[in-house]
Amino acid sequence: MASKVNLAETSVSILRTWFNFLPGMAYRCNNDHNWTMQIVSAGSFELTGYNPLDFLERRITYDAIIVPGYHELVWDEIQKAVLERSHFTVEYKIKTKSGEEKWVWEKGTGIFDDNGALLFLEGYIADITERKEKQIELDTFFDIQPELMCISTRDGVFLKLNRAWEKKFGYSHDELIGESFKKLIHPDDLGRTVDLDYITPDGVIPTFRNRYLTKDGKVVHLEWSAAIKDDKYYASARDITERFILEKALSSSESLMRSMINAITESAFLMEPGGKVILCNRVTSQRFGLTPEDLTGKNMYDFLDPDLARSRRDKVMKVVNDGEPVVFEDVRSGNVILNSIYPVFDDERNVARVAIFGYDITERKETITRLEHATKELQELNDLKNKFISILAHDLRGPFHPLLSSFELLDLDYDRMTDEERRHFIRSGRETAVQLFELLESILSWSRLSQGMLKVNLGSVNVTETIVLAISQLSTVSESKNIRVNFDSHRRTEAIADPEMLLTTLRNLISNAVKFSDPGNHVDITVFDGSNVNIVISDYGRGIEPEKLKNIFQITKSRSTRGTSNETGSGMGLLLCKEMVNKMEGKIFFQSQIGVGTIATISLKKPSL
Repeated sequence: MASKVNLAETSVSILRTWFNFLPGMAYRCNNDHNWTMQIVSAGSFELTGYNPLDFLERRITYDAIIVPGYHELVWDEIQKAVLERSHFTVEYKIKTKSGEEKWVWEKGTGIFDDNGALLFLEGYIADITERKEKQIELDTFFDIQPELMCISTRDGVFLKLNRAWEKKFGYSHDELIGESFKKLIHPDDLGRTVDLDYITPDGVIPTFRNRYLTKDGKVVHLEWSAAIKDDKYYASARDITERFILEKALSSSESLMRSMINAITESAFLMEPGGKVILCNRVTSQRFGLTPEDLTGKNMYDFLDPDLARSRRDKVMKVVNDGEPVVFEDVRSGNVILNSIYPVFDDERNVARVAIFGYDITERKETITRLEHATKELQELNDLKNKFISILAHDLRGPFHPLLSSFELLDLDYDRMTDEERRHFIRSGRETAVQLFELLESILSWSRLSQGMLKVNLGSVNVTETIVLAISQLSTVSESKNIRVNFDSHRRTEAIADPEMLLTTLRNLISNAVKFSDPGNHVDITVFDGSNVNIVISDYGRGIEPEKLKNIFQITKSRSTRGTSNETGSGMGLLLCKEMVNKMEGKIFFQSQIGVGTIATISLKKPSL
């Protein structure tokens, strides 16, 4: 009977350890406005600054630390999920005991009895402040752009807009999100806008013009640049209504044209098809070191490089022959220039002149590129997080099946078992519990390292003594497999490192070398003192498969492998080694060949003389 109680206590202890070592805060609470807590994990202190007892003994309620303005959001989301009997996920801000505000992500569900009555809520709360602040920074950058910027689906449904849309069209942000941009397009331009013929094969829309309607019915002329990526439109547009009016005026009144063209802040000029400049603004003439009066009457092609002059003449003649504008981009002095050549007709509808405009769109192109990269980076981070959580959940849940089966057999057949059978199940349960504990310890250590929560004390460390100490601590393991660890400890070598991190890393790598060596084999450790201090650990075991070697430090592909004597591990050891070596400003790398063995190398900086 005592053994049965001890087993139950051990099981509870294991689960409690797992529960309290989880990063973030796990909880069980009442579904009331105070979110009265029944169970709180130890992670509450790191997340909120309050100990679990502060919540359990009602010294503080969880509702009290939610930042004003978010209470209704949290309440509504949870009540909706309870009503639908689904999981809830919500992001909001809390105020910690120290007064710091944090963004948190909460996921949970209602727990119901057999009659369908809600018993309590259970869930998990994690700190997402860093990710949220990056998102806010990106959104701020997006919002302050003066041009109209948006991301939409291929069907035209707005996914993201900057605030320039509200100012330009009179609609609120909420009125536009989820709606199609087609509802804003002028009816006469809708057909050619949805026609995909102007999109290049690589998904780029260099430039495109159409008309939109504001909320009060005013017409706005827009000029677009866009790209299609991951089945979404990334686009920006500028209001060219004034320029459109100017372009119309050019064909009817040269005197009016002169006064207006000088108001344009980009290059603009009017010329005959042969190249003679009829009219230009100051921006155009200044590019050639002239005044508008000096450039007027001159042949524009004479001021250009021969190859460039030939290219421009071909484009002008295309406009003359087709009677249609030509728009293209080129790069000048590192800047991206959007060029537009428009036909100006005489009374007989012949092209008598061409109006040419050049706009510097470097900043706009860079903005679109940054947005694409930022979106891709956020997506990759989110995918990596989801993969890691999935793998972690699998690795945590997997060992519980044999553990629970062992306990169930002990519970049901205890009296019919022999002493040896009982010892077998108890030993099996203990091994599983140890494996779970080691995994949780590794996860906690890796989490603290990757988040910078562990202090690193870099200084000059005696590498020789540290290696000898690591070998000594692993002597029982190596002797059990009759494996000799060879190291010449007569020469003292110093390197820049954290003493504890270096010892932990060496112990892990030497343990792996022993683990994957056959009984009776040996492991060699050599220190090379050159421009850096290189510690080389060589074993002559089974080796590592090329695909596994390539992904050896990938968090989503790191899995435990059994040793030559069926030894187990957490699968997190090499990730910890990588993090610790990085913190010591060093490098770690592996070489391996199947059936020959593996060489692990740690490269550290030397102390200054």
